[in-house]
Order: sequence, then structure tokens, then C-alpha cells
Amino acid sequence: MPDTESFRAAEERFRVAQLTSDVSELDHFLHRDLVFVGPDGSVGDKESDLDVHRTGLIHLDSLEP
Repeated sequence: MPDTESFRAAEERFRVAQLTSDVSELDHFLHRDLVFVGPDGSVGDKESDLDVHRTGLIHLDSLEP
């Protein structure tokens, strides 16, 4: 049986890292081969995601799982 509590705790750590732009914590969670499509259609990777948090280009006020 999966350890649901550990999964939820990790999900909460990831959510808080996104909200606080904790680049070190995000680096821990994001896979090195991450590729995603943004809302504007642009394609990003792990480094570009970390960079927007590092530079303050993105600021999240809330994040509902």
C-alpha cells in the first residue's frame, strides 16, 4: 500500500517551494529532463523554470492542489 502521508507531505513541500520561489527546494523536486508548455505556448525546461523563480519573473500568490 502506498505511503499516502509521505506523498502528501512531499506535495505540500513542493507547493510551498513554488509559492516562495525556493529554488533549492524546486531543484530537488524537478526532474533534470523536465519539459513543459507554458500558458503562452512557449516551451520550457528545468533551468528556465528555476530561472523565473530565481529572478523574480514569476510570483505566485496562491496555488490550490
